[in-house]
Amino acid sequence: MKNFWKAGAVLMAAALFMTGCGNSKKAQEATTEGDGVRIEIDYSAGLTDEGKLEGIKASDYVTLCDYSNIEVPKKEIEPSDDEVQTQVDNLLSNPDYGVYDRAVKKGDTVNIDYVGKIDGKEFSGGSATGQDLVIGSKSFIDNFEDQIIGHTPGETFDVKVTFPKDYASADVAGKDAVFSVTLNYIAPELTDDFVKKYFNETDAISTVKEMKNSIKDTLRETNENNYIWNYLLTNSKFKELPEELMDKRLESSLNVLRKQYHDYLGYGDEQILSMYGYKSMDEVKENLRENTETSVKYFLIASAISDEHPEELNVEKADLDKILGTASADSYYDIYGKPYTNANILVTMVGDYIMDHATVK
Repeated sequence: MKNFWKAGAVLMAAALFMTGCGNSKKAQEATTEGDGVRIEIDYSAGLTDEGKLEGIKASDYVTLCDYSNIEVPKKEIEPSDDEVQTQVDNLLSNPDYGVYDRAVKKGDTVNIDYVGKIDGKEFSGGSATGQDLVIGSKSFIDNFEDQIIGHTPGETFDVKVTFPKDYASADVAGKDAVFSVTLNYIAPELTDDFVKKYFNETDAISTVKEMKNSIKDTLRETNENNYIWNYLLTNSKFKELPEELMDKRLESSLNVLRKQYHDYLGYGDEQILSMYGYKSMDEVKENLRENTETSVKYFLIASAISDEHPEELNVEKADLDKILGTASADSYYDIYGKPYTNANILVTMVGDYIMDHATVK
């Protein structure tokens, strides 16, 4: 339940970082194909193996604010019950915890894929994958949900419904439809037995109350981490970075964006340009400048602070198992390259260091 890539600090870096998960090639070799276009991504462009910006001294480009004892307002980092519940719901929707060995009953939350057809033809808005549905909620039309009851995960079956005559879409209003439904899994019930089964060994928690407290602690830590990094960004002063260095980071950001659209939507460059209303990829890249500059500022701050505390904030000497949890550094290095991975590790280390010296009031 613990996260290495903490919220705000890994920020934009995290947004870029997670889009490539599952790619087993090294970062410098990471490619994808879309409409005949080959995309090469170097996540580590402009970074050194130590996780610092290439060819510059961080203190020449950032004047750090006083970070020795940042005061963090308690009311701004305390998670709400709704935030905790959202995390619980997300956890229960994870297929790794799904129930696969019994039939669906009323009140279950199921995860389904479906394809709807009218007169044998698929219609707009009639298909979805990975859809969560509470059986009995009446959130789907007619008796759609009732027809899932009794089926077991792994089954594919037809659900027959009739759209209401006053349905919002005139194209399907009043018409009969057949949905081919695949039942992926049933979400588990949140019980002490569930918590003990999955989290007692890894997180030493065995009750629902303990799990919610653990989630709340993690959210509080994440919120504090966000507050601290926002404080550092707002109160530190920055000089403009060499354009050559920025261009390397912008190119990496652009190619991650392109890869995301190619891989998940099948969009080629022309479709991306049309969607955003741009004439060239250079314009798209420029549109990424603000977010990319923010991510570079994170790296700058982390580098400058680590330079002031070389013994305590040294990636090469860090306990990576403690920082990364169950993941291995090699798995991240293989996907994203050592420089980019170490830059994010350094950001995490610096955030933890400042949190240890902050005061929550």
